[in-house]
Amino acid sequence: MRQGMKDPKVMEEVRKFSEELKIEQAEEFAKVRNLTCLQCKLDGTVPYTKKEVYYNRAELDGHVKEDYHSRKAQLKRAYVIDHGEGKGTCTLGARECASSDDFISHVESAHGEQLAI
Repeated sequence: MRQGMKDPKVMEEVRKFSEELKIEQAEEFAKVRNLTCLQCKLDGTVPYTKKEVYYNRAELDGHVKEDYHSRKAQLKRAYVIDHGEGKGTCTLGARECASSDDFISHVESAHGEQLAI
């Protein structure tokens, strides 16, 4: 052990520095651990429970790259909110749709501009 490490004052300074470093590391860890998705929070079609999910940085990156925030997924969620999984009418073309999947197929073929956003 070095000579200075035997000095109680030096040891106390080392202990304080170590504690400060641990607190700083914990704060940095919290910054990359307690992340929520801003896109989820701003999207009115996303369920409340999904808006309150916490991610670490890698998980959030993966979530954002998924199809969940695509325009197609958003339109499908909106259809389900308005009509459930059953029959509903397209608000753009007044066509009867049998399901949310049928609605998306209709939008792709008749209203492709809606997916270009």
